Formats: sequence, C-alpha cells, structure tokens
Amino acid sequence: MAQIRTHTMLIILLIISVIGMIAAVPSHASELVDRNATRSRIQVNNRGIALVTYRARGSRHHVLYWGAVNANRSRPSTLEFSHDRSGGWSSGVADWQHFDNTCKPYSGPTLPYVVAACTAHDGSHWVLQKWARLTPNYGGNPGTYRIRELRLSHFTGHAAVLKVTPNWSWHGQYMHIVATLTYRGKPWYAVKFTSSGAVTDKIGRNVTIDSYNSDMGSGWRRVNAILTHRPSGQMCFGFTPKNTGSGMSGSGYSSVNRYRLTVPGPGVSPDIQRVFSGVKLEDYTVDADAIVNDYIRSLIGTWTGPHNCQTIN
Repeated sequence: MAQIRTHTMLIILLIISVIGMIAAVPSHASELVDRNATRSRIQVNNRGIALVTYRARGSRHHVLYWGAVNANRSRPSTLEFSHDRSGGWSSGVADWQHFDNTCKPYSGPTLPYVVAACTAHDGSHWVLQKWARLTPNYGGNPGTYRIRELRLSHFTGHAAVLKVTPNWSWHGQYMHIVATLTYRGKPWYAVKFTSSGAVTDKIGRNVTIDSYNSDMGSGWRRVNAILTHRPSGQMCFGFTPKNTGSGMSGSGYSSVNRYRLTVPGPGVSPDIQRVFSGVKLEDYTVDADAIVNDYIRSLIGTWTGPHNCQTIN
C-alpha cells in the first residue's frame, strides 16, 4: 500500500511539473488574457512585470506578463508576451502574493473598452480592454454577445491609427468604405492568411465593422470583419446585401449614418476604434466618387497580390 501511495505521489508531482512548464511558455495570442473575465485589475513592478488579476469560471486567476512592448514586424519578441499563469510558482519571475506594485494612474491616449490601466515607472502604459471581438457577422449584437475577450497591451507613445474614407459603389446604390491600419507611420497587414481571411502569421489583423440602427437590427450590429492587406494596410468593404449561405442579409446601411471600426492593436499595442459618419446615398456624384476611387488606386499601386479593394462603379 505504501508503494502504491508513493507511486501515485510521483505521478501527481510529474503532472504538476508539466503544468508548470506549460504555464511559462510564450503566449501565442499575445493580447488575449481570458474570456468573460470580471473584477479585472492590473499591477506592474519596477522590473517591467505585470500582474493581471481577474475572476473567470468561478475562480480567481493571477497571471504574470513580461517581455514585450509595442510592435515591430522585424522583431518577433515584440509581438507577444511571455506569461506565467501560475502567478509565479512556475517561472519564478515574481510572486503574485508578494507583488510590489509601482504602477501609477494611467496617462496614455484615450482608448475604447478599458477596464483597467496604469502607467509604469518607465512611462510605458499597460491596459486591459474587454470587448466582443467575435460577434457573429450579418447582424450580431456586440452589446449582448456573451463572449467578451479580456485583452492586455503594453506600449509607449501613440496607439495604432485607423483611417476611414467612405464613398459609394454601384453608381451610388450602396455605401462603401476604404480604411487603412498603420502603426508608427507604417502599414500593418497580414502576410499569411487563409482564403476566408483567417490570420495564420500572428501579425495580420481583421477590422470589425459595426453599424448603428441598420437593416440588420436596432442598436450596434456586427456587419462583418475584414482583413487588412498589402501594400498600405488597406481594407475595403461595400454595404451591400450578403449571401450568408442561408439567405441574404441586410446591407448594414445605418439609418442614422453611424458606424464604427474596431481592431486589435498590432503586436501588443492597444485595441483601437474609429466611430464615423458614412456617406448618404442621395449625395452620390460621379466626380465625388471618382476622387475616392483614385485614392484607392493609390493605396494599391503596383501590388498584384491578394487584396480586397476594388473600384466598383
């Protein structure tokens, strides 16, 4: 009996050690902390280690993050954090039970969906944001969608920039937009992705498109999510009825002319949002539309690879 207990204890210790090794590996979803988290807070010590504390699935969690800031395509280490979900027992980088928080009140740029934020002693910002990124397309309601992601960022200076320019398509029958995602003045786009627009390189970003009080429903409704492409970090989208496989959806055209784009920040920079007014269909003119179509052509340039921006008239 003693031998059995000893053998069982060795197995348990082996399992614990394996779990510890898994907990301290680099994250493959750098911004995602957890889903449907509540009571979230963040602390940071003078060594640049952040402690994220939150409640999910009926228990309290203490996760340590370190090793990344901002985003640089040529430096993979900036694109994702290392983390320890044991709270320090696995990696030994810190201990959540004796954590020396030196983070000050947040002094960075205004951001959407912030649940906790602070500015570290070195001037860098740490931010927790929570939002319904995966809301279903063609009319999903982000306000009631139950899956909300808690996402962490660490950055200095400015966040990424979303620029959006509305115009028309099909000779003014529908509204259309062209947008660009840039970070520190450089375009941000996927290099590897599937034919359906799923990112496979941990770099690319899908921009979610919501409209307010449209033919998809009242309040904010998810219209679609579109991947940014080379060479300018551009994406284009037409507010036309879509074939969903089970019938045609609404167009997403807002009756009150109110729209928003939201995107997870490049690397470990913060998630950003742009709320804007579109064009009115009755304001269409050939000359006004031609100006934006020329702008779209300038974004594409001589690029012949995959992209989703076409001039449609």
